[in-house]
Amino acid sequence: MSKRTQVVLAGASMVVGLAFITIKFVGGSSLEAASVGQAGIDLTKYFLWGGDGLLLISALLYIRASAA
Repeated sequence: MSKRTQVVLAGASMVVGLAFITIKFVGGSSLEAASVGQAGIDLTKYFLWGGDGLLLISALLYIRASAA
């Protein structure tokens, strides 16, 4: 993977990761779809963990691009 591709992927994953994390603060304490709400599944924790994971991937891609 070239440096440019790594930086672009890192930037995109950072933006998506931050968007996933801010969903909790903008969307309220729980995000439940109509069909999911009946099952008792709260999507907030999945968005938070997904956002954290994307930020970690972004950081690793930036480090890899700067080290090469």
